[in-house]
Amino acid sequence: MATVEQVNSVLDKIVSAGEYLALLIPGKVDDLLFSVAKWARSDATIQSWLATALEPDPNSLTELPPV
Repeated sequence: MATVEQVNSVLDKIVSAGEYLALLIPGKVDDLLFSVAKWARSDATIQSWLATALEPDPNSLTELPPV
C-alpha cells in the first residue's frame, strides 16, 4: 500500500515534468492535468484525506503471525 510520502513524491514528479512538458505540448488537457497535480499537492483538504485514506486499518494484519 502506498504512503502519503510516496503519493506526494509522484505528485511532485508530475508537477516538475509539467513545467517542461507544458512548453512543448500544446493543449489544455495537459495543462489541466498539471494544474490538478499542483492543486492536489498543495491543498490541505486533499492532504488530510490522503493521510486518512492511506493509513492502515488498526485491525489489519501488517505482518504474518508467529508460528
